[in-house]
Amino acid sequence: HQGFATIHKWDKLRMNHPRALKLSPLAMIPHKSRKYRAILDLSFNLLINGYKLPSVNEATKHCTPEESINQIGTVLPRIIEALAETADDSTPVQFAKID
Repeated sequence: HQGFATIHKWDKLRMNHPRALKLSPLAMIPHKSRKYRAILDLSFNLLINGYKLPSVNEATKHCTPEESINQIGTVLPRIIEALAETADDSTPVQFAKID
């Protein structure tokens, strides 16, 4: 359990669901290093009493600057280059994540 999503049975949610509920069906895909891999369909739309609930993709508020998203693929090579260029090989390097 990594805390990214919670699985609930629809029979319990159907009658009393939170107002901002986001639903996605779960698919179990065979995987080479374990029995299966769980994948969520974030584009799934649910129709309840003639009302279409927005998919998780549609209901997600985008708040990350586009520049940050564009840099995702270049972060690791930049970290490796910075480590390779450190002047003092005897000093340990400490990594930290700051939110």
